Amino acid sequence: PDPFLASQEMGKDCLAEDDLTRIIIEVLGDPRKEDLSFISRSRRKQIIQNCFTGKQKYNYQEKLNGAPKNLVLVMHKCLQYNPYFRYSASLLLQTSAFSTQPLSLVLESSRPVSPLASNSSDSSSSLASYH
Repeated sequence: PDPFLASQEMGKDCLAEDDLTRIIIEVLGDPRKEDLSFISRSRRKQIIQNCFTGKQKYNYQEKLNGAPKNLVLVMHKCLQYNPYFRYSASLLLQTSAFSTQPLSLVLESSRPVSPLASNSSDSSSSLASYH
C-alpha cells in the first residue's frame, strides 16, 4: 500500500496515525527542507508537511550524551525521515549493538514460543512460556 495515502484529520490531509514517517516526525521533530528532498511529488510533500508538529529537530548528541555509541547508532538508523536511509530490522541486528551474541541466537530468542511447538507432555508449562 502507498504510505502516502491520506487520512482526514482536523480537516486536512495527513499521514495515518500509525504511519512510520508520521511517528518519526513526532519523535524527531519537523524535518528540514533537505530532509524531504527524496519526495518528488508536491502533493505527497504537502501531506507530510501537514503532519509537522512545530518541534525543533531532535539533537542526538545533546539528548543521548554519554549513551553507548551503538545505542546512538541504532536510534539514528531507525529514525530516518528518508526510508532509503532507514535500516531494516535485519540490518539493525547486524550492528554492534547486537554483536554480543551471534546473529542466529538473537534471531532465535526474538521468536515467540508457541505452545503447539513444544515437545513437553505438560501443556500447562508450555502455555505458561507462551508470550
